[in-house]
Amino acid sequence: MTENTNLINKYMNQILVKPVKLLIVVALAITILGGMPVFASSPVPAPLCRIEGIIKSVEFKDAYDAACLKELGGCPTDMELHHPARYFLGINISSVEYISGPTDYNTCQNLYPIGSEQTIFIGKDKVRVGDVFSTNQKINGVVRSFEGASFDSYSITGSQGNEETQLPIPSTDKKENASDINGAEHRSTVSTLVQSLLNVANKEQTGIGEQVKAVAQEQNDTKDTVAIAIDKIQNRSKIKTFFIGTDYKNIGQLRSEMVKTGNQITQLARLVDQTASTSTRTTLQLQIQVLEQEQQKINDFLKANESKFSLFGWFVKLFSK
Repeated sequence: MTENTNLINKYMNQILVKPVKLLIVVALAITILGGMPVFASSPVPAPLCRIEGIIKSVEFKDAYDAACLKELGGCPTDMELHHPARYFLGINISSVEYISGPTDYNTCQNLYPIGSEQTIFIGKDKVRVGDVFSTNQKINGVVRSFEGASFDSYSITGSQGNEETQLPIPSTDKKENASDINGAEHRSTVSTLVQSLLNVANKEQTGIGEQVKAVAQEQNDTKDTVAIAIDKIQNRSKIKTFFIGTDYKNIGQLRSEMVKTGNQITQLARLVDQTASTSTRTTLQLQIQVLEQEQQKINDFLKANESKFSLFGWFVKLFSK
């Protein structure tokens, strides 16, 4: 009787152990595969262009996240994960001009043919307070093509005929969620800032120009490093984060860059006091505000990601310093 009981217990243990082993194997596979990036083709390099045209359609889209963020396998790399609030303008192109950048794959004339209607978006954060986009309105500005054509800067010069559709600028009093930041948005913001600083440097060639140019060059040199670090943190698998914590390496990289940005803000603030030009002083003060806002957004982003719960993150963090 005892022998039969032992035999039954042995078989029962084998039956119970196998599913447990299977569950462990499945969990490990999900953890490993969930952390593996899915690679996508990089956007083709495109030049920076200036366009002018007539607004034919206006559409506003609120911020949203890519659907793949909720999927187990995560998202492909090199894709936009967090879409900020934007205006999408259908513009009939009347003139186009090359400004800078590579033309090996595309030219401004090919990207924005005169007479064609192109959809160009502009982030809500780039819209000037009080501006209203309307159909049949004239618009011109600097456009880049990266995950869609977008305005780096713009100006509204008037309208033709009756204004049919108007979309007022939504309130910006509500603080944006830290997850809204993304690499493409950072690149765009810094590119616009760099161009503004270079314009000041060219104007102040005998004064503070060289120092302003140096700050512009530093920002231009680091914008890709910062953007890549942001996207890597954002694109990290939720399962991987749960088990071993957030991307401490890239968080450290961003903190280091934010210290440099703080030093650049201090340097620009000193240069404001050294110029006699009212227009230069105004421009520098505006760019200081842009840097401070970008710095705050990234610091909020870092805090949000550092506070994420993980089982063994504390252990991994010990070896990431």
